Amino acid sequence: MQFSGQQAATQPPVTPPAAATVICTGQMQNGWQYRAEAASQRFTQVNWERAGAESTVSTLRFAQNNAQGQPIYRGSFRGATELALIDLSGGNPRPGSQISIGVEEWGWSRGNCR
Repeated sequence: MQFSGQQAATQPPVTPPAAATVICTGQMQNGWQYRAEAASQRFTQVNWERAGAESTVSTLRFAQNNAQGQPIYRGSFRGATELALIDLSGGNPRPGSQISIGVEEWGWSRGNCR
């Protein structure tokens, strides 16, 4: 309550929360499971795992936006096979959004973010 002649107390500024890492997971048709990580709304890497095979990490780099304004990231699987990750959220990955990962000769897979 404020009476005449009193100044309203100013609230301290709200500090935004630290940018959380968003994790998107899925599986390719050949059995490789992936876990793509986005920090500060940019995808940085994909972790790959499959039973009976050594796990590996693909580093991603931003390439361009597609015609729909969705960021495309590129990288490679074990330094040889090209891959692309499309951020279907349009650059704002968050829980509930999706990605699409395409790997040369493997096809495409849709991943869900949490």
